[in-house]
Amino acid sequence: MNSHHTLDGLVCGYASPIRKRKVIVIMQSTHAVFVDESGGQGARKILLLSACIQTYPVWSAFSDDWDKVLRESLAITAFHVREARGKIKEFAKWKEIDVDRKIIALTEVIVRHQPQIVTCWMSERDYAETVRANSPPDLHHAYFACFCAIVIKVAQYQAYLGITTPADFIFDKHGEIGDEALLWHFAMKESQPDEIRTIMGSSPVFRDDKEVLPLQAADLVAWHKRRRKEFPGLDAKATASMRIDEVPGVEVEITRKALESMAAKNALVPGVKESRNAPSIYKQLKKMIYHKEKEKHGGKS
Repeated sequence: MNSHHTLDGLVCGYASPIRKRKVIVIMQSTHAVFVDESGGQGARKILLLSACIQTYPVWSAFSDDWDKVLRESLAITAFHVREARGKIKEFAKWKEIDVDRKIIALTEVIVRHQPQIVTCWMSERDYAETVRANSPPDLHHAYFACFCAIVIKVAQYQAYLGITTPADFIFDKHGEIGDEALLWHFAMKESQPDEIRTIMGSSPVFRDDKEVLPLQAADLVAWHKRRRKEFPGLDAKATASMRIDEVPGVEVEITRKALESMAAKNALVPGVKESRNAPSIYKQLKKMIYHKEKEKHGGKS
């Protein structure tokens, strides 16, 4: 493997000034997958995750181009589509036309670098009525199902494209919900066929989207994809990002039928009813570690 490409892999999501400060170690993957989610507020309340897949050298060039657009007038330090459309924080007092221009310019960066996009989505209401009611606490949040689905679907899509090397997954930070989902990654990976498991890569990592610029692109992509499903006709707010629809990829809905099947399997797990309201495995481990550390330091927290 080209060593330049290998080293690019660790820092491709940062703009040049930050890339220069990063410590380099050796890795094997050739592709990075940046993932973010978007949740709706309407009656359907869609939860959607979008994964953007490209090679490390392309992500490096992308990150510099994205950073350049951020710094152009009107300049911002980071892009978050909800802040832009809500005209809050860095976008406070912006005119709508200026918001549209910034989104159009950032969308052009995405289109120019042509990541493959994999999107998984479902109704949070369907999840609450099916899986949540019949599952242990680790599975109470709909993010878990989308997290598992996106990792598996990306591997399946890679196999379809003929990409045989594992990809590295970088998710936007999601607090304890992301940590809980991560605990299940190994079991999920082991349940897949050999041809899929071998390209699923190592455990995903969570990074700050203020520094890792492709996560900001994934945020825009996920928001746009969700808006297109919630408002399938003419949507003035999604017009500026419309060219995202030109970028190649695949979309997968986690249907209510699939969720009902998942719920039925979960209900068969011994003791699931009794543990439904107990703390999650992550929270139990966190509490255990806390008490161990407290004992180590003579009872002081």
